[in-house]
Amino acid sequence: MEFLIDNLAPSMFFNLSVFLLLVFPVTFTLSAIGILYGLVAFELDMIEPAFFQPLPHRVCGSGWT
Repeated sequence: MEFLIDNLAPSMFFNLSVFLLLVFPVTFTLSAIGILYGLVAFELDMIEPAFFQPLPHRVCGSGWT
């Protein structure tokens, strides 16, 4: 567990590089890696659950309620 916490950023960069080299679109790759590692950080108690609350407004736009 400590190894994952200490090396979260390098593993995120490695996975980002791998997905970009596999010719996935940049926007989908960045959003998927961000959400995936956000959930990992949430499970490791590195961030609070309130971090994910504005996601629907960012995806759909602030005009939709």
